[in-house]
Amino acid sequence: MSIVANGALTGAGTGGVTALIMGQNFLEGIWKGAVIGGGVAAVSYTVNYYANGYNKARYKTTATNSSSSDTTYDINMSREAMQKNITDMRNNNFTPAEINEFGVGADKLGFGGSDGYIYPGDGSKVYAYTTPKNFWTGKSDIVYAPATAQNKEKLAGTMVHETGHAFAQKLGLFDFAINTQNLNIDSRLNTTEHFAIGKLEHVYAQKNLISITRRLISGVYINPDELAIGFYGLNTFSQSLVNRTYEKLLPIFNRFMYYTK
Repeated sequence: MSIVANGALTGAGTGGVTALIMGQNFLEGIWKGAVIGGGVAAVSYTVNYYANGYNKARYKTTATNSSSSDTTYDINMSREAMQKNITDMRNNNFTPAEINEFGVGADKLGFGGSDGYIYPGDGSKVYAYTTPKNFWTGKSDIVYAPATAQNKEKLAGTMVHETGHAFAQKLGLFDFAINTQNLNIDSRLNTTEHFAIGKLEHVYAQKNLISITRRLISGVYINPDELAIGFYGLNTFSQSLVNRTYEKLLPIFNRFMYYTK
């Protein structure tokens, strides 16, 4: 049951008892108590939501090399042109029904550093990030770095990746932590959701005719051998979570992304 509903029930009970004590109408006391209790709970939840940063980045597509840029960035390109690239990429490759189904709220252009990347303040630089789902709409916003918005090939792959996170959040898929150090695997595979997406990105690459050689050279894709070894090192519970997430998110990654250069 939601926090607001619980607040309403608590308020209704308190309001009814108070009405009896004060010699007032019992049903009216229940109604007023429910309204006040629900309202207080909603305000409390909203304050807690923003105070704890749940509207900020939750998932992010991290650039592979924090000491250099792997995409070109033109500082003179207008924000309007970059936002248009993002909007066109979404609308040309996802139907309105899919956008709604996958839980994507808005695709936004973020503000980056001098190299065009977003720096979230944790020592990383990112291509994009996905916010937690909005507790009113159930949807997540995706925010893209200017450098990503200018590079359509990078934008296409990043959009698919972050859409996967948005859909997983909408579905409420369980995301279990993985100790990558113990398994001696890529640190990006730190949860069952990230592990599933690591596998799914190869599905996307095949669909978009990206050769295995290009994938490995780019550093963006995790080596399939490492994925296989890491998967068999997981316990059966984590394996089942990876498989379930993979199956649920497959429709997002199993698509050809159309764009013009």
